[in-house]
Amino acid sequence: MKRKGVYTLGWIGVYLMGVIILFPSPPSAAPFLKQSTESLSHFHYLLANLYREQGQYYKAKYEYKRAIHLDPLSSALYEEFMELCYMLRDYEEAKLAGKKLIKMEPQNVKAHIIMGNIYFSQGRFVTAGQYFEKAIDISPNQPDLYLALGKTYQEMGDLKRAEKTYRKALRLEPEGFDGLMTLGQFYEDTERPEEAIKCYRQLHQKDPYDLQNVLRLGRLYHELNKTDLAKEFFLKALKLNPQDLQAIYTLAQIEEKEGDWLKVAHYLNRVKDILQEDTPLETYLYLTFSYLQQNDFSLATQTVEEALVFYPRSSN
Repeated sequence: MKRKGVYTLGWIGVYLMGVIILFPSPPSAAPFLKQSTESLSHFHYLLANLYREQGQYYKAKYEYKRAIHLDPLSSALYEEFMELCYMLRDYEEAKLAGKKLIKMEPQNVKAHIIMGNIYFSQGRFVTAGQYFEKAIDISPNQPDLYLALGKTYQEMGDLKRAEKTYRKALRLEPEGFDGLMTLGQFYEDTERPEEAIKCYRQLHQKDPYDLQNVLRLGRLYHELNKTDLAKEFFLKALKLNPQDLQAIYTLAQIEEKEGDWLKVAHYLNRVKDILQEDTPLETYLYLTFSYLQQNDFSLATQTVEEALVFYPRSSN
């Protein structure tokens, strides 16, 4: 479908430069600068884009509205205006523009997606789902559309349809990051950690340097009491980031369960080295306890004295 009123900054820029160079004086330029509503719309559109590039979004929004007023049949103007309003979270104006745009271009996928996102943000999941379903009808091979629809079903409590829809996204893109991540989070939300781990393991095979995913796997194995695997992934996390506190604290907890208080103290001292004066008082208490478990009263005393230096008020 041919779009009405398609504007480009490049064309406008060339046009303006040509007028200025060839007809520098106002009288000679006048015949070429007719004050028609369409030509004025081009200038307001140009100004809207200039404001937008400079981050002056509300001025851009005003100029888009003026351009639309002068050229109300331009679907391109409505689309850009709708996107800007959505970005500014002016959802009511975005919805008005979206409804007009869809009336002009019923097959406009972007308009249906933005409308779905707006209604999702407002908690109107049934309506959001209808827009996402229509977007899929128009463009059935976009995995992200199935993920959006799946999240909508999940919010509605329809977990079977949500999982089925997420899996459709993965069929379209079997190794897609967003699909695997979304399905993994879905399994976590529905208390199916083993299934979640399968998704995250696939992601780990694709990118073994993704720290957050490594931590996620360590956490899930730890929750399942699979100590060896939990330790394996938290140690991997420390190789990626030696100062990751989540990994260090959890490794200390694992070693405590295994009764290795020397390693507990090792990890807690790493926390102290990283945080220094910002080390929480609880960490000092935990470290003191680990020394007492080793019958090392000297280091236990030293740790308490050090804590009181950083937390002098605690002694009052």
